[in-house]
Amino acid sequence: EQQERFLPGLLSGEEFWCQLFSEPGAGSDLSAISTRAVRDGDEWVINGMKRWNSGLHHATHDIIFARTSGNPGDPKGITAFLVPTDAPGFKVEFFWWTFNMPTDHPRMSLTNVWVPEDAILGKPGHGLELAAHVAHRLAEAAELGGGRHAHHVAAPQCLDDGARHGAGAVGLVGLGGDGGQERG
Repeated sequence: EQQERFLPGLLSGEEFWCQLFSEPGAGSDLSAISTRAVRDGDEWVINGMKRWNSGLHHATHDIIFARTSGNPGDPKGITAFLVPTDAPGFKVEFFWWTFNMPTDHPRMSLTNVWVPEDAILGKPGHGLELAAHVAHRLAEAAELGGGRHAHHVAAPQCLDDGARHGAGAVGLVGLGGDGGQERG
């Protein structure tokens, strides 16, 4: 169902997804994130801070990794949510500077961002596995010549893999890292 809903827009370029790994205080250690998602009826409420989200200035959706169970450091209990970048409470606070130049890497806040149950990508609580899979597919696509546009090369394979392994609509993402200097 997610493949039918998202694949046409991803492949046509009408939609572009980014992926939020990094957080203040956790860096890119996804198991140490403090962003939380709490179930409220048939929906989830996400709260937290993220940073260094490459490509967000073009993204229509962001894959938000949030802790839904367990404790910081636990590999299980992290869930991936697909969140529209225009969702209420999804806010870019500022963009980082690197090498004295502005970048497309923001610090952003998620304040009471409500998403439906079908916004979950993959299996609830298994977001760390999903993140590793997507990063692996993007690295493969870049090696095959996808370069800066590796997400377009990797998307069909990620979606096919997701269908086979119950990972939902895994696909186009931009990867970020840590570092940079804060500038207002």
